[in-house]
Amino acid sequence: MRSLYKAISYLTYPALWGTVGIGLYSYNTEHFTQNMILSALLHSLIPLLFVLIMVKLKKFDSIELPNVKHRSWVVLFSLGCAFVFQQVVAQQFISSESLEVANVKVLERNHGLMVFSQLILVSLLTQWLFNRKEYKISIHILSFTGFVTHFLVSSLVFAQDAVIPQNWINNPILWIGSVGLLVLVGISRYKLKSHKLDELLTGFLMGISIVFINLYAYHEWGWKMFQ
Repeated sequence: MRSLYKAISYLTYPALWGTVGIGLYSYNTEHFTQNMILSALLHSLIPLLFVLIMVKLKKFDSIELPNVKHRSWVVLFSLGCAFVFQQVVAQQFISSESLEVANVKVLERNHGLMVFSQLILVSLLTQWLFNRKEYKISIHILSFTGFVTHFLVSSLVFAQDAVIPQNWINNPILWIGSVGLLVLVGISRYKLKSHKLDELLTGFLMGISIVFINLYAYHEWGWKMFQ
């Protein structure tokens, strides 16, 4: 069973949800390929390469990062990578602002992309703050919960930015599957002794909270930078 739990953990690698979200917002746009490649590099591969190098140099114990201090270093490095990606997205947004009003759908999609890429930054900052307090919050649960909550809120409250069809949102199978996957990930992380129950619960609660914190921050400061 341990191998199954490990497989679930690897297949639900936290940065995966960031790239999936970027793909959903970039789909059917001229920036799709560019954004997918950059997201894979900056959100996953380059931070992973950093970890592998640090393990090779014996600066980190293992790729699992059992040491909270080492986790905070990786999160800080990932935060820098995510900031670079955010700047790329910001340039796309600025370019789209100069388009004709007839292309309003492009503007709406770019707003959603800006909000989501900022959510990745907020997620990483949250992880870093918890790690600085020597608390090993579950980033698997935090990332997946944040991903699901973001698209649920966007589809139900901000319909103009929605990228998931409304009939999907109304389909209970989607939500049963999401809850089921969340439970599977939680069980896997617990059985692997990667996290305690309180760390999993904290990841879940913060995953929901950061979505609303991010929306508030974007409304108050983010979008005004591009007016």
